[in-house]
This record gives sequence, structure tokens and C-alpha cells, in this order.
Amino acid sequence: MVAHDVKSILEVMHTAVLIEGSGSLVCPYCDFYNLTEDELWRHTPAYHINSLGKNDTKCPICRDHTSRKPLQVHIHDDHGPIARARRGRPIEEQASIRCYSFSLVVCRHPISGLYLLCQEFSGQGFWLPGGAVDAGEGYATAALRETMEEAGVAIDLKGILRIEHSPSKTGPQGGFYVRQRVIYYAEPMDNLDCVPKSIPDFESAGACWVSLEQMEKGLSLRGSEPLQWARHLNEGGTIFPLDILIE
Repeated sequence: MVAHDVKSILEVMHTAVLIEGSGSLVCPYCDFYNLTEDELWRHTPAYHINSLGKNDTKCPICRDHTSRKPLQVHIHDDHGPIARARRGRPIEEQASIRCYSFSLVVCRHPISGLYLLCQEFSGQGFWLPGGAVDAGEGYATAALRETMEEAGVAIDLKGILRIEHSPSKTGPQGGFYVRQRVIYYAEPMDNLDCVPKSIPDFESAGACWVSLEQMEKGLSLRGSEPLQWARHLNEGGTIFPLDILIE
């Protein structure tokens, strides 16, 4: 412990050392004994925060082997006031937070003004190319990959239309769920050689270039976003530079 004033030293002494000793726990680092769960919870970081992990030591509270994470982390996260507060919350809030990242691409042909849409499987309608960001992958790389897989067109990312961070308590696997999406504006890399994919596979049933008018006249869309973004761009809406997102 490093303290710059007497008040801090006294506070730690009273919360972690000068205690009544009504418990039965022993500190695994210094053998300080008769600690309660909360006393041990306060004692270990105050006096042993820089001690070696003791990953091969069983927790003195639950006797669980803690090799999966450092002993101090286990005591802090799974015992004491924090753990009790977490156990008192609804079960869906006790689960770990899951974060899912997606890239979506609004690709417009600079000459024809048409938009690249993919035909989703199972008759879901047409949608923007895009999908989940794979582990170890950046948003931009995912956007290029997903557009090629779903639409068969090589693209050049020109800017960013929106960055979204959407927390929710109704995740697909329970617990907190965070969805992050980056929506890119792009154009085909080759304006003359950009024939969309036409052979169905797992990624999509195919792709095509469509106009805003076709979308407005009832083209079956999976959702309203293709129409919203086409209108945004046709009306001269803002396209933010790619460097607003650092990967």
C-alpha cells in the first residue's frame, strides 16, 4: 500500500487490520486469522495487491481451486459485498455481458446511382450486405469480406454513415447484450465490372442493383434500413470520414 496521508492509513487499519476477529478465515498470503468474508475481501487488496497470484491455492472462503483466474480476482468478484449485490439482482443481470459486433454496407454505384442489395434466404426479402465481425477481425475488413460473400462485389469503403452501440437486457442467450454496428458507405471498386452474385449459397440467395424508386414501390425488404439510407444519400446526407473509427 502507498499512502500520502494519515487518514488513508487509519482507514485501512480499521477496515482490514484493527478488527474484532469474529470470523474463521485465514489470509492465504500472510496467515492473518479470524477474518470474516468481508474482512478478508478488504484485507487482501489493501495488503497484498502486489503479491504473487497464488493461482494454485484454494480460496479460503469457498475452497474452490482458483487456477482459472488470480486468487485476488476470484475473492473480489465472487465473494464479499460485490458478489452479494450481484446475487440480489435479477438472474438475467447476473450473466456476463455479451458484445456482438457487425458491419453493414450501403453500396451505391457512382454512375447509375443504384444500390447493392442481397436477397436473404428463407424469403426474408432484400437487405444490405453485411454481417458479424469475426474474432480478430476489424470492422472494415468484415465489411469487405461480407459484401464479397453475400453480394459478390469488391467494394471500396468511402466513409461511415453511423456507429451504433445498443445495450439490451434481452440477449439471445440471456443476460446483458450489447450490439455494436458500423454502417459504411461504399462504391464498387470497378464501376464497369461489378456484376452481383447470382448463385445461391449459405450466405445469400444472390444480389442485385436496385434503385430508390424500386424500393419505394414495394420491393420486398427485410427491414426499412435500405430505404432509409438510400433516401439519406440521395438527399445529400452526411457521410463521415473513415478515420473517425480507429481500429
